Amino acid sequence: MPEIKNSFVRGRMNLDLDERLIPSGEYREALNIQVSTSEDSDVGSVQNVPGNQEIANFDELGVIGELICIGSISDEKNNRLYWFVVDTNDGIAVRSAIIEYNVDLQLTTPIVVDIDNTFLEFSVNNYITGINIVDDFLFFTDGITEPKKINIEQFRKNNHTDISINSDFFVFDENKGPTTKEQITVIKQKPTKPPVIELTRTNPSFSTYKNVEITMRPTNLFTLEPGLSYDVNSQANTAPVIEFELPMQIIVNAGANIPGGSYTDLANNTYTGGPYNYMIRDAQFGVLVSVGQTLLLSDVLSTGSLPNNAQVKIIIDQIKYVGGLNVSALPGLPNAVPVTDPIYARLGYTVVSVDPPLPAVDTVYDYLVEDFSRILFERGFPRFSYRYKYQDGEYSAFGPFTEVAFETGSFNIHPTREPYNSAMENNISQILLKQFVTYDIPKGVVEIDLLYKPENSTTVYSLDTIKPYLLSGDPNPAWTTVNNSNSNILLQNSTEQASDTGYYVLDTDVIYAALPENQLLRPYDNVPKKAKSQDFTANRLIYGNYIQNLNLNDYDNNLAVRYADRREYYGLKENERGSKQSVKSQRTYQVGISFLDLYGRETPVFSSGNTGSLIIPYDDNITSVFLGNASRSLQLVVNNIPKIEHVYQTVKVTGVNHSGGSVGQYFFFEISDMNNLLAQEYNNFSVHNIKQYRAGQLIYEGPVRIWNQESVNSGSASPSGGTTKGHGRYEPFSSSSPGDWLVDDVVTIETDAKFFKIFVKETASEYYNLVLDRVYRAEDDGNLWLSFPSSDRNKLKEDDFIILKKSINADVQVEDENKFKVIDISNEAPEFIRSKYKTLGTFDGSGNLSNLYPDTGLQPREGSPKLVISKDGILNQNAEDLQNLFDNGISLSIKFQKDFNNGIVNSKRYDIVSMDTVNSSPEIYRITLDRQIEEQDSWVETSVGVLEPTLKTTIRLEINKNWEEFQGRFFVKILSNITTAQHLETLISSEFQQVFTARPEIFALIDTGLFQGAGNPPASVVTSNGLTSNYEQTTTTNLSSNGKTDTQAEWQTALGFGTGSTTSRWFIDEMYFAAHQPTIKNPDFTSNVYSNPGQYNHFIPANGDYQFDVSGSGSLLNAKPPGGSDLITSTASYSDIGGGVEFFDFGVENDNVYSFDGGIIDGFEGVFQANQTYNNYTGGPKAPRAWKSQLGQGWDSSGNAVYGEEVYGSQNSTGFFMHLSYSKVGVDLWKGDSDDLNAGGAINSWYYGDTNIVSNDGSENVTEYDSSAKIDLQGIQNNNTQGGYARMVCNVPQAQPSPLELEKREAQWDPVGTASLGNYSASNEQFINQLSSGNQFTFANDTSGEIFTILDVHVKRIYNHTAWNRKMKWDADNSVFIEDRSTVHYAWHRFAQASEANPSSNSNVQDRFDDLADVIKRFGAADNRRVCYIIRLDKDPQALLSNPEALAFGDSDFMQFFKPYIAENESEISQNPAVFETEPKEDLDLDIYYEATQAYPLELDNEDNRYGYLSGSVGDRVTVDYDIFNYPYVSPLTGLTLLNNRIKSWDGDTITLDTGFLSQAIGGADPSDEVDQAALLVGSIIKIHKKDYSYVSYKIKDVVTVSQYANSAQNEFYITQIQLFPDIVEVGLSYFNCFSFGNGVESNRIRDDFNQQFIKNGVKASTTLQEQYLQDRRTSGLIFSGLYNKNTSLNDLNQFIMAEKITKELEPTYGSIQKLFARDSDLIALCEDKIVQIFADKDAIFNADGNPQLVASNRVLGQSRPFVGEYGISKNPETFASSSYRAYFADKQRGAVLRLSMDGLTPISDAGMKDWFRDKLKGNYFNIVGSYDTNKDHYNITFDSGNNFNSTDNFKDEDSSVTVSYKESVKGWVSFKGFIQESGVSCVNTYFTIRNGNLYAHDNILNLPVFMYNEFYGDGQNSYITSVFNNSPTTVKHFNTLNYDGQQGWVCDFFNTDLHDDGQTLGDFINKENKYFATIFNSGSISGVEDTSSFGFQGIGIADSIQINI
Repeated sequence: MPEIKNSFVRGRMNLDLDERLIPSGEYREALNIQVSTSEDSDVGSVQNVPGNQEIANFDELGVIGELICIGSISDEKNNRLYWFVVDTNDGIAVRSAIIEYNVDLQLTTPIVVDIDNTFLEFSVNNYITGINIVDDFLFFTDGITEPKKINIEQFRKNNHTDISINSDFFVFDENKGPTTKEQITVIKQKPTKPPVIELTRTNPSFSTYKNVEITMRPTNLFTLEPGLSYDVNSQANTAPVIEFELPMQIIVNAGANIPGGSYTDLANNTYTGGPYNYMIRDAQFGVLVSVGQTLLLSDVLSTGSLPNNAQVKIIIDQIKYVGGLNVSALPGLPNAVPVTDPIYARLGYTVVSVDPPLPAVDTVYDYLVEDFSRILFERGFPRFSYRYKYQDGEYSAFGPFTEVAFETGSFNIHPTREPYNSAMENNISQILLKQFVTYDIPKGVVEIDLLYKPENSTTVYSLDTIKPYLLSGDPNPAWTTVNNSNSNILLQNSTEQASDTGYYVLDTDVIYAALPENQLLRPYDNVPKKAKSQDFTANRLIYGNYIQNLNLNDYDNNLAVRYADRREYYGLKENERGSKQSVKSQRTYQVGISFLDLYGRETPVFSSGNTGSLIIPYDDNITSVFLGNASRSLQLVVNNIPKIEHVYQTVKVTGVNHSGGSVGQYFFFEISDMNNLLAQEYNNFSVHNIKQYRAGQLIYEGPVRIWNQESVNSGSASPSGGTTKGHGRYEPFSSSSPGDWLVDDVVTIETDAKFFKIFVKETASEYYNLVLDRVYRAEDDGNLWLSFPSSDRNKLKEDDFIILKKSINADVQVEDENKFKVIDISNEAPEFIRSKYKTLGTFDGSGNLSNLYPDTGLQPREGSPKLVISKDGILNQNAEDLQNLFDNGISLSIKFQKDFNNGIVNSKRYDIVSMDTVNSSPEIYRITLDRQIEEQDSWVETSVGVLEPTLKTTIRLEINKNWEEFQGRFFVKILSNITTAQHLETLISSEFQQVFTARPEIFALIDTGLFQGAGNPPASVVTSNGLTSNYEQTTTTNLSSNGKTDTQAEWQTALGFGTGSTTSRWFIDEMYFAAHQPTIKNPDFTSNVYSNPGQYNHFIPANGDYQFDVSGSGSLLNAKPPGGSDLITSTASYSDIGGGVEFFDFGVENDNVYSFDGGIIDGFEGVFQANQTYNNYTGGPKAPRAWKSQLGQGWDSSGNAVYGEEVYGSQNSTGFFMHLSYSKVGVDLWKGDSDDLNAGGAINSWYYGDTNIVSNDGSENVTEYDSSAKIDLQGIQNNNTQGGYARMVCNVPQAQPSPLELEKREAQWDPVGTASLGNYSASNEQFINQLSSGNQFTFANDTSGEIFTILDVHVKRIYNHTAWNRKMKWDADNSVFIEDRSTVHYAWHRFAQASEANPSSNSNVQDRFDDLADVIKRFGAADNRRVCYIIRLDKDPQALLSNPEALAFGDSDFMQFFKPYIAENESEISQNPAVFETEPKEDLDLDIYYEATQAYPLELDNEDNRYGYLSGSVGDRVTVDYDIFNYPYVSPLTGLTLLNNRIKSWDGDTITLDTGFLSQAIGGADPSDEVDQAALLVGSIIKIHKKDYSYVSYKIKDVVTVSQYANSAQNEFYITQIQLFPDIVEVGLSYFNCFSFGNGVESNRIRDDFNQQFIKNGVKASTTLQEQYLQDRRTSGLIFSGLYNKNTSLNDLNQFIMAEKITKELEPTYGSIQKLFARDSDLIALCEDKIVQIFADKDAIFNADGNPQLVASNRVLGQSRPFVGEYGISKNPETFASSSYRAYFADKQRGAVLRLSMDGLTPISDAGMKDWFRDKLKGNYFNIVGSYDTNKDHYNITFDSGNNFNSTDNFKDEDSSVTVSYKESVKGWVSFKGFIQESGVSCVNTYFTIRNGNLYAHDNILNLPVFMYNEFYGDGQNSYITSVFNNSPTTVKHFNTLNYDGQQGWVCDFFNTDLHDDGQTLGDFINKENKYFATIFNSGSISGVEDTSSFGFQGIGIADSIQINI
């Protein structure tokens, strides 16, 4: 009989092909079978599968609910496997554990147990796929919590046997208590505070021993020779006695008696006699000196200080104590008693050096012990920090660094001996590092590395490694003692132990080792906050699809900074040499804030704009008393710390709606302050990270959108029964799959920020100090040459600025204007100052000047270069013959002198350029000078031809050579001024002599009608504004009938000064003015008196310069008429000759007058004393005479100056002022007539059009004009900036001015003039140069000779008689203000009115146009302008001399400006020199901030005391202050502080104090009552002070405890416990960048030498971000750690240094990275939509054909290359499994299962199962898990729908649970399986799966005697196979029997064919000759055949469900 045989040799299922096409050896489907594919006799045979046996069961071992496994990993190296389980209760994770199974030992051990799931944080619905084992470390990440690391061996020490007890954390063998999350995260916490440093000084100076001085008593043989020694016993005859008196004590044996008597010659400092042994020592300081020491001696009267002014240097050879010691018998003395009689220590010594001469009398010397043996970091600025080493070898990032450890010396600079600042050498002999073992030190820390960083290097060095000290008998090392020194700090009167300990003595600067440079670039580790994927390759930990950056939510950053005096509350003395830590003055500081999370991650710096920026001025400017900030110790203080809550909001779910569809589920909640939660700018929603809790357990963490209820779409309404005010939904981009919302779920919207740091930016470049050597007068310009040591040459270049900080011969800061521009620099002495002048004689004709000057025509006079001098007049005064000297080439010069103010005034020096002798009678010298005698020397004559009676003539000869004082010097030229005269020029002037620098002639012009009188408001109006004149006028100009010079004709007369012709002169100004011209180039156009740019034909000047824009002119004084309103009056009517309205509003008869149309002050006071009328800028009635810089309101409603200028001194000051003016100035700006004005050629083209087109304020419409019309204003610039059309003038296009007209415009306000315009005045230029602060002058006619000093000068531009803009004046007839009709404005609008309709029909047009031209001409005339110099003087001229205003009209006087005369090039050197500072350049482009504080808590935490101890350590001092933020409330306890009050402990937000604040009985308060004391103290500010001068302050919330002081004899109570508000109020920074020496010198550089180390802004740098800072999920990003090498103990796996290139981005189009797989040395990234190969530690270059060639590379992650095939892993990384180089996974999105091998991607689901997988992967499952069975070489993928496998169900259908296995050797799917794994893993060639958290082995590894097949997780299952017999498929076959070769037990449930409608159930198989047969009967029908009774079972046979009975 024919037989069809199936052997199943292909061994795989095929559900894709038609039955007829299934290849032989394949089968349709199978369950729980395996097919042998080996080459033995069983090949092709079908077997049922072994079941699995339970290895570990925890159901009875501490499990609360149901265990679920959420991940596993095999440790093939150690034959162990680990699985992660959660214990669930109603679907919520209630505990979690990591369990180990040792395959070799067959031992199950819980490694980690978290009974509350608080540190493992496992989630039921979040399968963990990122797991790696690296040696003993287990790394894992779940995508929703911090990446974690478990030290397996350390956790094994818990010895868990079940999961009922929480794991403790072990450090080596020490149990540190319950494990916390921070202990197992990959990121390791860094130190939060810097160490405390205490410095011990070297070389204590004399000032320490205030009564200890060395006396040297010289002998007759007084001599000290270097190298010679002097014996202590022979000094009286051979050498000076050197000895000093000491306050002494006698040290005796306890209980001994001292007999009375006298004791002398106490040699060797001891006495032994009888029972008495005693020694003598200094009572306070011990023995001060010892044999072998070197002493430096300096006369106490000498300048400077030791060591720099040392005169004698000796080495001590002997010490002998001499003197009378008289004591009384004192029985039973204590150990020490004072000695009342003097004891002297006499020294034997060897002289090292002497700087003679020494005084030959008894002299007291300061002394200093020279000891260089222990100076640490002498030429450096060290900073210190520390880092942690954890037990697994990780090092933390560096903690904060200290400020520089530096002790200055005495300020000492000498320009020749030591031209450097020796105070800026470090004077430290010992550094004590303390408190580096902080309260919050992580428990995993096993070592602390102390770190040192030099300021000039980026290298950080390790000083030493500190380990816990192992106490005797104690197996656990303790941090409380280190280095064998107890570092516990006990509080005063307390046994309280310090919160911060640690103690290390550094007494050598030998450094241990340099650390890698990248550590300084590691401010924190950017370990991802969360990461979905993880793997380990290239010896690094790599994360993918991660979240970085902190979640800050919204906050207001109003961070503010101020400066204050640096305070000290620890009793530490200020540096005894006078230096203080400070913040450099004259710098701009910007502060910013950075936020930190719990692990130390930091944000970039966030700055706050103007509030966070500060300029520290040179003078504090708070009071009129100079307070130089350069001499103070300043501190930056930061407040307005942003408030970021730990939990931003907490809400409870009140309803749910699952109709969200693709956008996720909604939840609803109620909240009262929704607006604070939302980002309003984005459609009323914002994205927040939330945590969802159910029954206290975290079930979801990720992003949601929070919405306002009003924006909920229909269909998403809130559930019934509640009114909600908001709702949220999960975002579709959420990385995890959240569970459903349930009512009463709690949602917290949290932030990551827990702490903050303050950062400081200061961008100025380097600066230098320069010590002055000498000062020389410059030759031509009277300026100064300064000489400096050549070593400072590189500090300066030309055009730099230098600032005089310290005065000569005084230790004070220079107060005056002290910045000087470097005009010139010379490396050699300039020619002029190398010239020394020898005086040949000073001649006065022996009392008769005619004897010296016989020719009156050739005697000295202004303007003459010729002189005739009598030869006898020279020789008769014993001088040499001038002719002989001149002929021999000797350079001669001449100068003149006269008596002046009890001194002498000198002329300039004039060189003699030619000379001959005339043999006349008398014999004369004819001399020609190098120039004419200048104007300032015109005093040589009192009148023409009459010599000054006291005139003397000095003739000198010049000697020029390079003198010794010029050697090693360079020279800098600066301007001289009053500051140099006071603080520098004393070096070059020792007698009172003067030289005139300018001598201008001045007049006085006075109008008597100003302020009160004709044409002015009455006194009742005037006095209400304080506008009366200060002085009565005694002399008047008398040019006007109304007392005002207000017309052009009157001004032309006045400017004739009595000569009859108008001229330009200087005069004291008490005259009328018409208007003012602003001096600013760019006005603020926001004022209502200006139009917007571009509006109303506002012509913008090309150069942007508006200073000559006449449209901005008007009244710049703050005065306006009474009433307080801009509207002054609306009652005046204006009519011209022809009748009708004459103003611009056309038809409105009553016109309004406004305050901006002018002020009521129309003149100056000549000389006066200022008062509030001039300078009351804020508060009360404003100052009407105060100046504004431009038109517009000068002060706002709050009294703040808008455009105000302090012209008349500071607020309410009383200064003395003089108005000094020059007029006429410039040249006429406009010439011609109306034809010249009419540039367009036709005035008829100008018209207004409609009438009444504007309102009173000019707010409507514009001028209408023909496009061809232009107006030619020539040199007048008019930009039409007046606000509103109605106030505009000539508002038509302006013709282009010519170059000449532009020149006139530019020079119109310049009294100096220009040569090209013909009005240049050298004398004016010279005079104006003298009108500056500090210059001095007298009035020539003043017989008292009073000297006046100019304090400051302001310049104003004045129009004399004609104004451009509208102007008002007083109408005395109608007692109102009316329009002034003399203005250009009035003329323009009269013309405009005439042309409002058709200009040709109005006969007035031409007349009015002619009038307009005349007014413009008057306006542009030079006589319409004057420049007024408002000069503030040091004293009142009228009180000290005859009134300078009293000059009769036409009379004049001279202002004589002078300065001290210096005999040329004679200069001294100062022992206490002046010091300059170079002005740095600003580096504004550097947005770099430096860390300036430790980490401080954003809030105190009632559950965590770490936050309190960060704010203040135990032992820190505490003071209380008043409430600075609730002004004007002032605490009644202001100033009542106890400086010894310290922190004792913290309890959340409550601080316990030792001793406490003294209670008060103010206002009847009970001192013992907490409530009463709280009423006094609540709201006050408490400050916590640290030893580095920093502090933090909090506001007091409550008084908790008042205690009676135990040791008080009085009834005193102290406040000992205070509750604080949680937010820090203010932080005082320890930051400093210089040392202030109290004398103006601020130094930051070693020795102030060029190129030496200097104090930088800090160590750790950060910056701001331009874009918004947000939490960032890098879905396509990779980030990797540092290296790991067990052999070298290198573990940098926690180091993620962002400054290095540690990230890589894949194409976003690939989708998010779900899984990483390290294959060989490459990294595979399995993204949602693509699989990508990434080269690790190598890179690829591509050939022309596109094939890659691998090359070596130092890049950790090289190029990425996607595999061919449009597949990814979707979001199912849990389907991933690997074996060797193969990886398997499912792509749910594309319905495929894939294998990645060396040949790339292969969709293995296509191997007969394509359609099935495509349908199956569409289902919804609790999980889809993949694992690999290495024993059977199966990839098993489990579809877990949440139910157990049920073979009676159609498990192949969508949504059902089933496992299916792929076998690599058959390249197909072998069978369905009945085990539903939660996870699976192979280890030691054994396959394990986990179900319900329990471990099962799929092999009989336990060697059970009976091992069940087909039994999974305790449930028995069947095996079946469906085989297809399709040989010759087109032939109809008759099937009779079915047989198989094998063992008994198989049955066939059905046998079907394609022709039978129904199948047949076969009976049992019968064994025949080792084969089993069953007969097939036909019980069905055959399609198309009616009668089938005669047929067997026919068609293509399908043996369905062939199964084995179990």
